[in-house]
Amino acid sequence: MQSNGLFVDITNIINLENKILSMARDLGHASELEIDISNPNAIFVKYFIPKSIKLEMIASLKGIKEKNEEVSIGDFQTTKEDLVRK
Repeated sequence: MQSNGLFVDITNIINLENKILSMARDLGHASELEIDISNPNAIFVKYFIPKSIKLEMIASLKGIKEKNEEVSIGDFQTTKEDLVRK
């Protein structure tokens, strides 16, 4: 059975005043996720994924702007309700 968990060596989550930053590091590469919560009506999410080896999975990410084997970058706007589903 496959899990949907995050399997990496180190995961850092930093909660700043108006942003949440997360970095997942494994084998020298670090995926980054930034969630800007400064506007309670519109949350802005940015992500950076280095060494994108599963391009078919990357292509389905919301807001993807650049996608290749070296790096994938994207961003999108959402609401608190859609970001945090129960």
